[in-house]
Amino acid sequence: MPKSTRLEEQCRDIASTIEYLLSPAGQRGLTVLGDMLRRAEEPFAIDGYPRGSGGEPTSGGGVSDPTLGSVIAREADTCDRCEQGIFTLSDGRLVLCRACGGTGRRFSDPVGEAVREITSLVRQIWRLARQIERRRQTVSAEVNKRGRESSVQSCAICGDTVTGVGNDRLRLTWDSKCYLSWTSWQLRNKSSGDPGTDRIHFAQWRRESLAKKNCVCGETSARNCPVHSPA
Repeated sequence: MPKSTRLEEQCRDIASTIEYLLSPAGQRGLTVLGDMLRRAEEPFAIDGYPRGSGGEPTSGGGVSDPTLGSVIAREADTCDRCEQGIFTLSDGRLVLCRACGGTGRRFSDPVGEAVREITSLVRQIWRLARQIERRRQTVSAEVNKRGRESSVQSCAICGDTVTGVGNDRLRLTWDSKCYLSWTSWQLRNKSSGDPGTDRIHFAQWRRESLAKKNCVCGETSARNCPVHSPA
């Protein structure tokens, strides 16, 4: 699968997920994301009663006093690997307990933790989306700018223009004729050892050579000029 196609599919997946989070949920007028935030705010507490087969609390069995049962259940809901979510390594360092995730409890609220992670990820997506939009605006501006720029350029020596298309381009700021003359000049002249100095000397020689050949009235050669020809 081409890279562009994979990126497009990933963008569609992101858009589909965001669209679902913003879709209506039930009769409360909330979105799916808003409803999850509401549910995450509902208190999660141990009530001291055992759970029935359907997951609902029941009063049968266990401790008859719900207050005492809640205390006992809360004591039982303590991670036995750490102290209030802090685990001590063998070298004495204190780190968050990996068994309970730093909560200090064996049983955490799955809804609350999942929603907190979702909200954190949504904020990350929002920040990344803003960065993508800024980069997109930069690309759009540069593309439009390039479309308005002309590719026509002038030779730094003779002043002739090149189209900038195909092989009709500048090389070392010179057109093809001057560049060909440069390669010939290198064969006839000893290098100074500095390429920059050599190019300066060539440019001076090339301009003087062209000035001798070109007539002041614009003809290619003074010899062929019908007005200024010595003959």
